[in-house]
Amino acid sequence: MARTTRTSLTLGALLLLGQAALIRAKPKEDAPKRLPLDAWVERTEIQPPPQEGSKAPQGGWRRRLGKVLIVFGLLFVGYSAAVLLWRDPATDLYARWKQHQLAGQFEKELAAYSATVSILPPADERPKVVTDQEIADYQRERIEAAANNLNRHLKMGKPLGRLTVPRMGLRTVVVQGTRWGPDLSKGPGHYPQSSLAGVGRTMAIAGHRTTFGAPFRHIDSLKAGDRIRLRLPYATFYYRVIRHTVVSSGDWHVIRDRGFDTLVLSACHPLYSASHRWVVFAALVRVDPVKGIPYLVDRRNRVRPLHS
Repeated sequence: MARTTRTSLTLGALLLLGQAALIRAKPKEDAPKRLPLDAWVERTEIQPPPQEGSKAPQGGWRRRLGKVLIVFGLLFVGYSAAVLLWRDPATDLYARWKQHQLAGQFEKELAAYSATVSILPPADERPKVVTDQEIADYQRERIEAAANNLNRHLKMGKPLGRLTVPRMGLRTVVVQGTRWGPDLSKGPGHYPQSSLAGVGRTMAIAGHRTTFGAPFRHIDSLKAGDRIRLRLPYATFYYRVIRHTVVSSGDWHVIRDRGFDTLVLSACHPLYSASHRWVVFAALVRVDPVKGIPYLVDRRNRVRPLHS
């Protein structure tokens, strides 16, 4: 709120200065002069034109300054209205540009990873008789191994996955890290202190609400049961929102492990303030491995075949 207050004061000052300059720029009207007696006599003389280099009317520069200040004031009013009602237009352009770059990088990395990974065991190692449940259990182990391996090689600011939240109209690339400038200016960022999806622990993602594309602006619209999809190089994960909470900005317990595969989305709250955070919790319900067979997950980290 402090930022909004300062902006409002600046706008008001610019408009007042502009109005004051315009008022002062108005030329003073001369007092009416008493005409001499011979002025009543009709004259036919032609008045000579003003001499070159005669003094220009005073107040011209003030009038121009006033107009400039008022234009700047109106521009700032429009900019502030856009931030309040939509999002920051300037940083939004930057975020869009970075997201375009990240999307291309992520698709290339996804294709390269998919070409080398296999969730199913080699054909010569597969047992002759295997149940659907055994396949699901084996794939869960392979997903955990792939997640832990990827986590060891993540680089700050680089694309990690693609997050889709239908309720929020969101489809964005997630980067590794939550630093304000290098990471969150590009898109939502993965807390390095949290795990990756698929290992039975908590994966936490933070995002802006008013600047840099404001990907999490409508995080407070999420309701229990809403769907969230997260695509990572080794699998696509489907979640269901279970609840939300509001905590102080220094409260880190929200990213602790909860005994099951949890996705946490976090953003500053209220709008234009960083005093608290709005936190959404979602539970994993389904995993679609790369080159594998989809399986379901419950909140006790038990897996079962998709068609069982």
